Amino acid sequence: WDTTTGRVWRTLVGHLSGIDAVHFLPGGQRLLSAGYDTNVRLWEVATGKLIRGFEHANAHPVVALSPDGKRLVTGGRMEPLRLWDVDSGAELRRWQTAASALAYMPGGKEILVATFAMARGRGSASWVGSKLALLDLSRSAPPQDLFGPKWGMLIRSMAVTPNGALAVSADEDKHVRLWNLKNR
Repeated sequence: WDTTTGRVWRTLVGHLSGIDAVHFLPGGQRLLSAGYDTNVRLWEVATGKLIRGFEHANAHPVVALSPDGKRLVTGGRMEPLRLWDVDSGAELRRWQTAASALAYMPGGKEILVATFAMARGRGSASWVGSKLALLDLSRSAPPQDLFGPKWGMLIRSMAVTPNGALAVSADEDKHVRLWNLKNR
């Protein structure tokens, strides 16, 4: 929007369905969008040009952009976590972990992941809640559980304080929760 005229300044066209998340890269010249259509896209702000997409198989991808804007982690409820190089579009690493929300930790070397707690029985598994886990992006090891599972809670969004001491989650059960990360 142009705040002087009240008119839309630029519209970026390309998603086939609703958009769930947007993130400016440092400097504000490029931005990422994640849509219900399974697409995560990188755009040039000044022209509205699509620079590249990041492949996904399922709708509602979750995304987290590193503090320096050079790395992107994507995932989803039925999708592995993937670490991408933003400039080249290359996939750098993959973890077989589904996620409902992601947030980079300060320093950009770890990511906070809202994973799923599953109950197994009679040949099937069903979702029963969320767990918070910490993923070291330099290793192939799965995320390490920090908290949970919290039964009946589905974390939809997260953020971490600049000093990494607290995280906040927005949950489908109508709660905003603060998590103490100091003693992890």
